Amino acid sequence: MVNKYICMGYVAADPAVKKFQSGKVKANFTLGVSYGKDTTWVDFECWDKMAENCQSFLNKGDLVFVEGKLKYLSWSDSGSKKTKLICVCDFFKTLKQKNEKQNENKVEKRLEQSVSVDNIIKSDIQTQEDLEDIPW
Repeated sequence: MVNKYICMGYVAADPAVKKFQSGKVKANFTLGVSYGKDTTWVDFECWDKMAENCQSFLNKGDLVFVEGKLKYLSWSDSGSKKTKLICVCDFFKTLKQKNEKQNENKVEKRLEQSVSVDNIIKSDIQTQEDLEDIPW
């Protein structure tokens, strides 16, 4: 059987991190995953080093790609049975942080400048190759 969940969405709030006496660390966060006009809120759970990375790298509003395994939770609360489906995170990658949106123009300008430098270098290399073909 395969238990694999993959999604991409925006972090709803900064991750909640809890440290246990045993030394284990757990982080919980929620992603808003959109499909057309609908948004599904998916809860994630991370452990140990990944939980520490969540605390360091994830912030509200960040766009994140996540892979994990679905986990079914059930418990009793005041005599009524509660259930919840969550994803235990195996991997995450931040794709765009909210403050990057403001800096997109700066990044594009840097890319244009680096392309210009690459063109100059290529032109210089071509000139040197042409000089090497001279028979003397």
